[in-house]
Amino acid sequence: MDLIFRNETRTTERKVQRSKFHDHGFHNPLKTAAVSTDVEWSIAHRKYGAWANGANFLMPLSFMQDPEKEALCYWFLHFVMLPRHPDSICGYMEHLLPLYQNAKVDSLLSLITSASALSSLGKVHGRKSLMPVANKMYGRALIAAQSSIYDPVEAKKDETLMAVMLMSLYEVSHPRNPQSTGIRDDLRSSHQGMVCSCPNLIFLKAINMPRHGKDYHTDGAVALAKHRGEEQLQSEMSRNLLQAVRTQMVMTCIERRKPIEILPGHTEWFSNFKQQNAANRLTILTAGLPELRLNAKKTFYSVDSPDVKSVRALRDAAVRMDISIAGWVGDLPEAWSYRVITHVEAMPEHLSTADAFPGDIDLYQDVYVANTWNTYRIARFLALSIVIDSSCWLASVSESQQETDFLDALATIRRLVRGICASIPFHLCSHTSSAALELGSPHSTAACNISDNRPSTRMLGAYFLLTPLKVLLQQSSEKYPYRQWNCLPSEQKMWLEGRLAHLRSLCIRDC
Repeated sequence: MDLIFRNETRTTERKVQRSKFHDHGFHNPLKTAAVSTDVEWSIAHRKYGAWANGANFLMPLSFMQDPEKEALCYWFLHFVMLPRHPDSICGYMEHLLPLYQNAKVDSLLSLITSASALSSLGKVHGRKSLMPVANKMYGRALIAAQSSIYDPVEAKKDETLMAVMLMSLYEVSHPRNPQSTGIRDDLRSSHQGMVCSCPNLIFLKAINMPRHGKDYHTDGAVALAKHRGEEQLQSEMSRNLLQAVRTQMVMTCIERRKPIEILPGHTEWFSNFKQQNAANRLTILTAGLPELRLNAKKTFYSVDSPDVKSVRALRDAAVRMDISIAGWVGDLPEAWSYRVITHVEAMPEHLSTADAFPGDIDLYQDVYVANTWNTYRIARFLALSIVIDSSCWLASVSESQQETDFLDALATIRRLVRGICASIPFHLCSHTSSAALELGSPHSTAACNISDNRPSTRMLGAYFLLTPLKVLLQQSSEKYPYRQWNCLPSEQKMWLEGRLAHLRSLCIRDC
């Protein structure tokens, strides 16, 4: 009996303690969490169902009250996508997470990451209220950039270099009117005055404002890489970031016909060609293309008429460049092979809005591999365009056997352009999802998701397509005095113009 009454007494005491606990405003955290979970799920399902991806998603209430936290989770989940194959790694986004984890709250890297995250979430889901927040965050990032660049210690950190490259990405996805925001003035004063107090810094001087803010940030990243010197070759992450800058620099210089800068480790970079992965080997092979394009422009746009000797030398250099780049395919891993999953026969009624152009539709391992293939195609396309221009000019002065060179180069160009067209549906997650599932592709749900559960997948593919399509259309519109050929048929050009407009609606939506 004593045990029974003793147990009842203890039970009563516990009840009294619980009542006092609640009277003082305290609540059972487990019970509160359960109620909160139900409420939060109900709100999240109504408000975020468009991208929450079904009943397994739970939006914490704190995220709804803090859009920056929500945007950061969304950004890292959907946009920081790592390459599936080591041969497609160029040392960029795969290092963002570890650098971000160690960055201070108000650091340049934290601010530009938050700005990119807010901008992406606002554009993808039409939440216009986030765009002014993203703009303000980017303005704070520019101020932090000036502070970091003028600090000799901060300027040499990996996170500063990563942040500058992210600023380039932000400029592509969210350009602004420089007259209305004053952003360009901040960029000019920031990058042109890079660590003036540090006498050993190689900084940008008298640089002209490029056509796009992306190019300006690329120049800033190149200047930072020079300033970091040979010390950055001691760390694997620093070497990978240097390679990312080098790759971005080469692509930008190809577009701008500007010779590449000599960065630390340049000699080692070329001498260790066979030890590089596939993506980096392609960068090495295309490093001479910007200067070749510059020479072609000087030759054909010079005040004086070009002479036969200089045009022959230009043609021969372009042929050697093309042969060198074409050899890149022979050393590719088997996993880089792409395959035709369907074929479009009929010409679409509305070319400017059609998802695919008549011909093959290709499937790749992932969007990074597809992007590297298109870089290869664009490089050969530009080299062969110089071969054709030179052949046309030589034929005009009665040089023999130019017709064969012209026809061979033109046939190759047509095939390369068809390859780019065949990859566009894959980049934009159209025409490929169901076919990929039928083939049992392990990456179909990530790279070919047509169900719009991950609209950011399309944005990443759209970002990768911007440069190839811009180069194709610019080259087709460029008229040398002696050019008498069209690198793009009229219908194909119309379709590519429509796709470029669609890309801009995905990447650079005006919110």
